[in-house]
Amino acid sequence: MSRINELFDEALKCNYPQYRGKSISEGKDFQAIFSDVSDYIQNFSISFNVKVEKSVGIGRWSAVPWIRVFYPDTSPSAQDGVYIVYLFSASGKSAFITLNQGTTDSSSEKRNRTRKIIQEKISSRNFLKNQGDLSFGDNKNYGAAAIFYKEYKADSLPSETEMNNDLKNLLEIYKECRDKGLLSENNPYNENDSIRNDKSKILSGKKEILSNQIKDFLISNFTSNPLHTRYIRSLLAKPFVILSGNSGTGKTRIAIRFAEYLNKTNIKNSLLIPVGADWTDNTKILGYYNPLANNGAGEYVKTDVFRFLEAAGANPEIPFFLILDEMNLSHVERYFSDFLSKMELLDFKSDKKVFFDIQGYGQLELPKNLFITGTVNIDETTYMFSPKVLDRANVIEFKPEMDDVLNNLIPDTSTGEDGKQKSADAGVAEGFMQLANKVRSGEIPEDVQPVLNDIKPILEAFYKELEKCGFEFAYRTAKEIRLYAIAAYKTAENGKIPSATEIADIQILQKILPKIHGNKKQIGTLLDELEKLCINKGSIDSSVTPPITGTGYNLSDSLAKIRQMKDKLDRFQYASFI
Repeated sequence: MSRINELFDEALKCNYPQYRGKSISEGKDFQAIFSDVSDYIQNFSISFNVKVEKSVGIGRWSAVPWIRVFYPDTSPSAQDGVYIVYLFSASGKSAFITLNQGTTDSSSEKRNRTRKIIQEKISSRNFLKNQGDLSFGDNKNYGAAAIFYKEYKADSLPSETEMNNDLKNLLEIYKECRDKGLLSENNPYNENDSIRNDKSKILSGKKEILSNQIKDFLISNFTSNPLHTRYIRSLLAKPFVILSGNSGTGKTRIAIRFAEYLNKTNIKNSLLIPVGADWTDNTKILGYYNPLANNGAGEYVKTDVFRFLEAAGANPEIPFFLILDEMNLSHVERYFSDFLSKMELLDFKSDKKVFFDIQGYGQLELPKNLFITGTVNIDETTYMFSPKVLDRANVIEFKPEMDDVLNNLIPDTSTGEDGKQKSADAGVAEGFMQLANKVRSGEIPEDVQPVLNDIKPILEAFYKELEKCGFEFAYRTAKEIRLYAIAAYKTAENGKIPSATEIADIQILQKILPKIHGNKKQIGTLLDELEKLCINKGSIDSSVTPPITGTGYNLSDSLAKIRQMKDKLDRFQYASFI
């Protein structure tokens, strides 16, 4: 088969404008070459599961012959939807490859809106962005509807490699539009034609439809295990949780099971990625630009995580779970620092978006519906976490009780016959996402404020002791403890409302103690003093308002961990949380 640039050269030399308005029985030479061009495009695009059709006119020649590449379900005709189309200009002196829209199925307002949305959300990959003033020398609608484009002039056609890369890149753009839901008539960016001029009605109508699909998320429908409950509440408060513990204690299992529980039948909303010891930068997560690909034309190489983020961004109403297994086989800061920084910029009170700026690609959104769980094993092959990592996560230590371990001898009734976790009812995944957004918005329910008031003196007492050794916590920790308290109250069931002491105990265990590490000289006295605060030996401190009483706080979980660290310190002269 001829090369694509050679086929275009032959087509543009046929002087097809001479046939304009004449019967399509004329111009057989151009039509034969035009068919060869169409066949080439069809063969090239076969892996993208698209269709190809061509037209020089119906009955009579049109001014602008075209070859269209499209998804039949979203663009059944040239008058409907978004598609790729090659347009041969009315002058006969050039051709264009474009991402375009149907020209008769919608108003110019709707076409302009669609063009703007796609241009904002999709990288152009070096295609030009149409501003609504593009012209092909005849039909103004073609130019007005175009989104991205590139012109091929008859006297300076690009090489075969460049034209092939242009088609490949535009096919990827088209697929990305589909993956993000931008081609569907019911996507969140398209508006019902009958009320297209009333944005408030559209948004309220969408919320009403969505609310009818949402069901309350209840932890008890998934688990009665207190450790698993802490995991879920931690995810609701901050979408980054670290699960530590010995190998085989169920860390990865619970993360996978919870993701499966909230899985949608038609959308894969979880991804398990084993971290490798060779992860020395973020290319294993976000990919990289390969300048040598495509015979030197270059190509951005996407990872599974990259595509997973794209899918999450296209489905914001449900949670997506990224599970980084054995997260500390490499230094976390080396491959995950971008995520650690960008997560802090997420604003759940507004529609503001956060993007990764990726060299060689453009921008990739960090979706607000992404929940990240890292599992951690501690042995001679792993690395410890830095304060930067620990400060940004809830750390939950998995140390199952004997009964929990032995219960594995008995089949788990929460799984199906195939051993997989049963999925929640329709609407529950959306309910979890809605709940997470409410919690992370930071709005404090009336019944939570008194609890926060009671937690404050407990944290003040711990802060004073931690400050003496340089382990005091800062604003982020206080904020995330508040969010955990909100999550705990919003997920309380059957009157089992957690007390201020219970919440403080869990958050001291998960947010404060993980950052304590050192030798006996550094932390020996500190652990002794923290132990006193947890038991009935707390001394009166008049500098704390309200004062610590002589009865202490009975922080049983924190106490157990502190004693475990003290024992390790006595035996090895060094101790850390993990």
